[in-house]
Amino acid sequence: MATALAVVIVASYAWISRTREERSANESGPPATLLTAPPSRTYTSVPQADVDEVHRALHGLGDACAPEASSRSADAIDGHLDVLLEFVRRHPAGGFRIDDEDATSLSLLLVLQEELRACAPSQIPRVEALLPPRFRASDSPSS
Repeated sequence: MATALAVVIVASYAWISRTREERSANESGPPATLLTAPPSRTYTSVPQADVDEVHRALHGLGDACAPEASSRSADAIDGHLDVLLEFVRRHPAGGFRIDDEDATSLSLLLVLQEELRACAPSQIPRVEALLPPRFRASDSPSS
């Protein structure tokens, strides 16, 4: 398989090189180039104080969701979720690091959506209201 891939790559470069030479000789049209990946999304940096706040809220939500459902504090879950959703509203295109992991506001919303599925499903519509439609779960309470 690797040999076949190498042959395809070499053949592609050869074709591109030959096409460039032909076009240069004829001086018509732009030179042939390999297709490049689309530009990566640009994220805005987030102040460290905001990242620290969201980090604490994530751990707080995890702690609030850990006990048995009957002993969970809805107020604690709501409070942590309020902090997290306000962060996403303030930094909709935010990029940041938490626990040595790259994160974005979108990835934060997706983590929240999954966490709430087992912990507080009635809160999922609050998260999904901020998600692009293609990321909204069809089986959520609001759908």
